[in-house]
Amino acid sequence: MTNGTKNYGVAIANLTPAEKICLDFVTSSIDNTLNSFVDSQVQFGKKAILGGLKDYCFNNGIAPAATEDERIAQALALGIATPVVERIKSIPEEA
Repeated sequence: MTNGTKNYGVAIANLTPAEKICLDFVTSSIDNTLNSFVDSQVQFGKKAILGGLKDYCFNNGIAPAATEDERIAQALALGIATPVVERIKSIPEEA
């Protein structure tokens, strides 16, 4: 863990030397920046999933699961937490 956050082990292997200089110019720690980004995306997704589950449960008269992890699993089972790659596949292509 870094500064109380998880370390997701993201590698910056494909940067050119010039790109690395540019990145170093805007951030003091690439690892912390990437970990913060991942953490924020996790929180964004969690809020959306749990909000969707709350609405679903209220509208359908069912109880949400007890713990947060169980509620997220419940949302997945109900089709509320469908991964974005699956949602994109369901968008019809333009003619």
